[in-house]
Amino acid sequence: KGIYVQTLALAYTHAHGVPLAYRDRPLIAWYGDMELAGHVWSVLKRAPLDVHVRISRPVAMERFPDRKALARFCEEQVRRDLSLLISNRRPGADPARAAGEALDPGPNRD
Repeated sequence: KGIYVQTLALAYTHAHGVPLAYRDRPLIAWYGDMELAGHVWSVLKRAPLDVHVRISRPVAMERFPDRKALARFCEEQVRRDLSLLISNRRPGADPARAAGEALDPGPNRD
């Protein structure tokens, strides 16, 4: 009880002031079995990079029936935030969020 989860989405949008194309994103993204240290070094060599960050509101874990439901919610939240970041939309430009309709994790299990 009392445990909260918060998602974070990162989007690298420009390298040396030039917008990153879809084909460039794998050069920046860290995924699969990549070694973290080597990848970080290769990304830092590409600097300067523009990075945009969105941190979601904390959500109580107890609002989910199980860990898989929590994982689905978090994945959907990150995908949505990443889409907003990549499209260069401001948070207030998202009609659902502007109306206060952030993703709903479901009923509160208080």
